[in-house]
Amino acid sequence: MLECMVKVININLPENHSVLQKCKPLYEYSWFVQRIREYMAEGNGQDAAIIHAVKDCEKENIFAEFVREHGSEVINMLYTQFSMEDALEVWYEEGFEDGALKKLVEQVCRKLAKGKSSETIAEELEEPLETVTGICDAAQKCGSYSDTKAVFRTLLNI
Repeated sequence: MLECMVKVININLPENHSVLQKCKPLYEYSWFVQRIREYMAEGNGQDAAIIHAVKDCEKENIFAEFVREHGSEVINMLYTQFSMEDALEVWYEEGFEDGALKKLVEQVCRKLAKGKSSETIAEELEEPLETVTGICDAAQKCGSYSDTKAVFRTLLNI
């Protein structure tokens, strides 16, 4: 099992975290989200609040370059309910396209099919035992060493 420690920073504009002063794009994003919240607090629906906030961005030259380049994507993302399941699915698709990760899952599964233990696989592949054990557990849960996409999905609990 892998362990990851993450520092979470509240980037909401009212919190005024120092990182917002150091990173203009992050500040502008926070400003944009805060503007949407304000419009919604005034009684506007989500769609109207987003439209008003985008117009405010144009007026205030906030997020302007990003909105010019990715405006339709931003609006579509904000209009769409993006759930944790959606995020995991995107992570799965992007992660599986990552050659190194795909290769590792495939290598572990091939070695499992040959009856090797997770300790032996970790040693042979020079990978952390926790990483290999996680892949082995996922392969066992999904009941397949040949369907590496299914193993990867199980690994990510999708």
